Amino acid sequence: QQELGLEWNFLRTFSKDYQLNGDNLLLKGNRYSLNDHATPAFIGRRQPDFECRMEMSISFEPQEEKEEAGIAIMHMDHGHYEMVITMRNGQRVILLRKTVFDMVTEVVSEPVPKGDMQLKMIADQYDYEFFYGIDGNYTQLGTAKTKLLSSEVIGGCIGVLIGMYASGNGKDCAQAAEISWFDYEVLPK
Repeated sequence: QQELGLEWNFLRTFSKDYQLNGDNLLLKGNRYSLNDHATPAFIGRRQPDFECRMEMSISFEPQEEKEEAGIAIMHMDHGHYEMVITMRNGQRVILLRKTVFDMVTEVVSEPVPKGDMQLKMIADQYDYEFFYGIDGNYTQLGTAKTKLLSSEVIGGCIGVLIGMYASGNGKDCAQAAEISWFDYEVLPK
């Protein structure tokens, strides 16, 4: 029987929005987002290291503007960052969204082709850097301050979870995101 390792966590309650399919994980976005005090389609692990790299390979073809899937860094429902594949103006793009209390900023890439994408986050004690790539050729989309997701700024005491995320933002996604691999690596200081 295939199971997730013990390092993986869900938000609030067990999520039924995933399925292990061979070596791949299928994650189907439900109607909830990380802003909601509910159980979104999120599978994350603690970030115990300041200097680290998180990277995944994902296949996701959004069918509507609100559908999204990718990487999320989560502390609270009012403090999180996401880099997701989504649709804007009928085009498939990569979106970096930063939510800190009532401040939400978004950076959108140029349109990206269909097919597998690699999403990568590199962290140090000051910043998260976000990259997207095709076949190992990466483009930096933006950065975000680590301190804005700290307990001292955003509240709470659980620390940061990083992981895989999908949402239909108000309704279930038409199809699941397929994640073929996910890596977490501690980087030298």
